[in-house]
Amino acid sequence: MKRFLKTAGISLLFLLMVAGLIFLSASFWLINTWGGLTFDEVLYHIYAPMTGAGTGVLTALFLKYLLPVLVLSGIIITLFILFRKKKKVRKLFLILIPCLTAVFFIAGALYLVIKLDIINYIKDQNSSTDFIENHYVKPGITPISFPEEKRNLIYIYLESMETTYADKASGGAFNENVIPELTELSLENENFSGNTGVLNGAIPLSGSTWTMGAIFAHTAGLPLKAGISRNDMNTQEEFFPSLVTLGDILESEGYTNEFLVGSNVNFGGRRLYFEDHGDYDFFDYKSAVKDGLIPEDYYVWWGYEDYKLFGFAKDELARLSQEDEPFNLTILTVDTHFEDGYVCELCGDEFEDQYANVMACSSKQVDGFINWCKKQDFYEDTTIVLVGDHLTMDSDFCAYISPSYQRKVYTAIINSPAEPEDPDRYRNYSTMDMFPTTLAALGAEIKGDRLGLGTNLYSNEDTLLEQYNKDELNKELKKKSEFLESFNTAEVNDALINRYRNNIQFYYSLQTSVYRDPVLTISYKTSADIGDTDGLEGMFLNLTYGDKEVTDEFEISRKSSLEEALPGFDPSEPVQVTVILKIDGEEYIMEDVTFDDPVIKSSYIDEYLAAINNPDYVIFIAGKDEMSDNLSDKTTGILRDMGITSDLKSGYRNGFLAVITPEGVAYEEMGKDYVLTFEGSYNDIEYSIKSAGYDDEPVASIVINGTEYAANKRGLNFVIVDKETGEVLSVDTFDTYEKFCPRTA
Repeated sequence: MKRFLKTAGISLLFLLMVAGLIFLSASFWLINTWGGLTFDEVLYHIYAPMTGAGTGVLTALFLKYLLPVLVLSGIIITLFILFRKKKKVRKLFLILIPCLTAVFFIAGALYLVIKLDIINYIKDQNSSTDFIENHYVKPGITPISFPEEKRNLIYIYLESMETTYADKASGGAFNENVIPELTELSLENENFSGNTGVLNGAIPLSGSTWTMGAIFAHTAGLPLKAGISRNDMNTQEEFFPSLVTLGDILESEGYTNEFLVGSNVNFGGRRLYFEDHGDYDFFDYKSAVKDGLIPEDYYVWWGYEDYKLFGFAKDELARLSQEDEPFNLTILTVDTHFEDGYVCELCGDEFEDQYANVMACSSKQVDGFINWCKKQDFYEDTTIVLVGDHLTMDSDFCAYISPSYQRKVYTAIINSPAEPEDPDRYRNYSTMDMFPTTLAALGAEIKGDRLGLGTNLYSNEDTLLEQYNKDELNKELKKKSEFLESFNTAEVNDALINRYRNNIQFYYSLQTSVYRDPVLTISYKTSADIGDTDGLEGMFLNLTYGDKEVTDEFEISRKSSLEEALPGFDPSEPVQVTVILKIDGEEYIMEDVTFDDPVIKSSYIDEYLAAINNPDYVIFIAGKDEMSDNLSDKTTGILRDMGITSDLKSGYRNGFLAVITPEGVAYEEMGKDYVLTFEGSYNDIEYSIKSAGYDDEPVASIVINGTEYAANKRGLNFVIVDKETGEVLSVDTFDTYEKFCPRTA
């Protein structure tokens, strides 16, 4: 047993030495292979799925670093075995090996700590910032309006593609242009370089310097950094579930989203992100094998080559373009991944450097794909966005570029209907600015021209990089942000929020006067115990009219109201009302309504009747069920002033219908034991109306030019029509059986 334990101890000693050598070697490999590696990225990939990683990187690790370690370890172990019986040599080995092991581990750790700046990372995580919260514009509550005819989107992430690779005359940093086709595409289209005539691109900031971080920045307008250490990407079921991203917005607008990649889509959490945000369909390496497009045993680089990827993209576009819905096809290339890229059968050898040849090959392939798109029927209605995902991680390709040269990722927006407000302005922007800019490139209008931390580059709004310098921004983005981390939690039960929404009723009253500004009163009542919610921060009103905004806070109770003066209000302009419940930093929309004609949308029947008593309107009224019980003398007095002669207060369970034109009451009838009907015309307005009370199969129908408009609810149903155009301006119902006659439609 003593002999066994001694042998086991010596074996463990040598195993630790080998482990120390591997750790030291892997530390050098990590830093020397990945140019500009950050600790954020290292942590992310520790937790993110690594399934489908490229074989080239692992092969280089083994051949350049691990194999020499194993050979050296074998030599040391062999020498020990050969001289183990010589006591002095044996003793020397048993002293040196533990010392060397400690040196290997300490040296490797110190090298990583210094190169990855881990000490400052820890300091940053122990200091918090509200910078992101103060500058973040939430997409879910920011008004975004798309054109009636929606444009398709092709969004291509070009792996490691930089403007740097162009020649100096074009704004690059190389003596000879490695990407001439991509250079021409960017210069001929939009890269926000103003009138300079040189390439411009986005600067990747902290949290967006690797592929998944870059995708996150482009589509969410945020750095990818929050909650990773507590949220294992291999097991979590949601990816920042509280965020609203580009995919979410396009999905809500009826787009078909698809992600096309030549590797395994699970790598780096890509599937989880795109599933959660946009319900994307996926076509990846496994899809190609499953569909028989490549053999089962076919595997090169990260899966299959980019020329196959673009071929499959053409097939997908041919299919998507035949569907009724607009589409968003997002593509990620991979041949230009470090180190040195993948030389496919299309690559030439015009440059001495292999990576340069791969970049040149990618430039030609992308150009060919764009030219193919231009010849297709769908191109006219399609915007194409070309972006580099991040700066290259190849450690030596850009090693000799002057530190004063600002490296940027490649950017080109093709066939967009949008035009910069100031076409001569050179923009300084980050990858996060591509989020709102992409929507604008589809013809969408964004109130305020900002989403996430990004700015619509077509507008004249300053980007964060135009307000702060890059170092200032990175300093803030590296710090801990509890606000950002809150997006990666879904602690508030959806059922609770839905219960609040279902139990809260909002009422509106717009009072106008020739003596003072109009006043909009917004009130609510609820049976839900909102005030008992853990983490409740309040319920807030956002009111927008014309170019003005009003923000206020409700009192949390069973009922509450706010009165807001509207200086400069124009009754012909819409009023948007959004009510937001804020819990633990997360915002939930309780009410989101736009009144195109706010004067008519009062929740109080007396104000409503006064508003619709307008010589430009034709008014149709149909009662249903019981429509008299809570009519007040004031209300019936207003109806009499409008020309109604029927005594509605005496019409218990009667039907009632009326047509009021600018010339007066054209028809009215009240009765029971039968269904009241009437039809006629006014100018070009053909109509038929129907009404029946509680005892007569209650119904309220108002058909205008062949279309049913009545809400068919208990009480008095109204339809208001423009007398000249025949346009239906408003459809409204008041439950005149209930106390105070509340609006129900």
